[in-house]
Amino acid sequence: NSKGYQSRNFWYGLNFEANPKVIVIVEGPFDMLRFRSEGIPAIANLGVQLRNDATETVSDEKVMQLLSKGCTKVILALDADTAGRKAVEGFTASFAKWGIEVYDLNLSRYLKNPDDKMDPGNAPMEVLQDLKSFVNSL
Repeated sequence: NSKGYQSRNFWYGLNFEANPKVIVIVEGPFDMLRFRSEGIPAIANLGVQLRNDATETVSDEKVMQLLSKGCTKVILALDADTAGRKAVEGFTASFAKWGIEVYDLNLSRYLKNPDDKMDPGNAPMEVLQDLKSFVNSL
């Protein structure tokens, strides 16, 4: 967060999406740019945090921003690390409360070694192709 800008209240890149029925949510702006460069509608949450076992959630304000754009489905493509996997739980609950369908890309299923971590910004092309096909099928 920068002084005067509260990332908790805004989606980075939502202004690039006119009327998205489906949108992919990633953690960082570079992840978002990578997905968008491949034709995948994406916005960034600007990170997730683990706070004393508390689950990261999405504020009602941010959910309303998506609803006002006509978004009815989200695909979570969060980092394949502890914070990212934990945030999926909270994000799913936040969106479900408002009737938004939630899908989880779960990047960890693409890992050959379970001890590895994957960031959407450096995911292999296979991941992006699978994701693009899935977005188009919804």
